[in-house]
Amino acid sequence: MSFGLTQLAASKDINVGIAGSLTMIVLCTGFVILLMSFYRRFKRMQARAIPTETNIDIDDQDKAN
Repeated sequence: MSFGLTQLAASKDINVGIAGSLTMIVLCTGFVILLMSFYRRFKRMQARAIPTETNIDIDDQDKAN
């Protein structure tokens, strides 16, 4: 008797209980906090970025001084 993976998974009723629920809550909350942290850091980095398009060439500016 060989069962495929889908038949085995369908035939078993898995009860994760309160520990599984709490684990998923902690993991999802941690993931959201990390995403928010990276997004804030990304927005700060974009705000401080040096503009790439300028009308003054850097070499010309050095020669003027």
